[in-house]
Amino acid sequence: MPYCVAVFSMRSRWLRRNPDAAKLRIRVLPKSKLDLILVEQTVEGHLPRHYRRLVQEEGISEFEDEIAAWDAAVVKRDDLREQRRSVELELGKPEHCLYVFEMDNSVWSDKQFVAMNPRFQGDEVSGACVYVGKTTKKREERYAQHRDKTQIASTKWGKQYFLRPFEVAYRGDLIHAYQQTGEATDCLTHYAALKSEYRLRCWLQSIAIAAYSR
Repeated sequence: MPYCVAVFSMRSRWLRRNPDAAKLRIRVLPKSKLDLILVEQTVEGHLPRHYRRLVQEEGISEFEDEIAAWDAAVVKRDDLREQRRSVELELGKPEHCLYVFEMDNSVWSDKQFVAMNPRFQGDEVSGACVYVGKTTKKREERYAQHRDKTQIASTKWGKQYFLRPFEVAYRGDLIHAYQQTGEATDCLTHYAALKSEYRLRCWLQSIAIAAYSR
């Protein structure tokens, strides 16, 4: 899914009421939602009305994935601050945690899983097959969401491949081992969780555990 980095300016009336607030807002949005905003449709949970006047001179940048977009947004924020521009970028509340759920070996029949683990063959992997993710919920709650067909947040991974029950699927030992490398897995902002989720997957693969993450 493509993501965009856009810079919005606050309206003059709002700035007069909030003189200490940043004049510019950087936002990372799925391209589909930004397209709605640009035609002045309401996108719940993203941009209030007073963000709607786009700073045209800053432009919009499009990226193939969310991590690349967030990395670019941080660079844009730092560049604007060097120009002494008043700018704000919300990285998210420090409320995310990482999790690792073990999956049944039948996941090797899934093309997405195989594509993310090209160096492995099913019979050559010394460790488990796992799913790596991030959540603002308790890990037990996110596990249940993955598996519950009535939940919008359910996934094919949870419904088809996660081991049961949670106590069997959850690989707290791998989370603990990853923490021993000096990496954080709890109390992460959205941006930090995105990057840590990717690093955790790569670390697991480096120790011969086939892993998937979105």
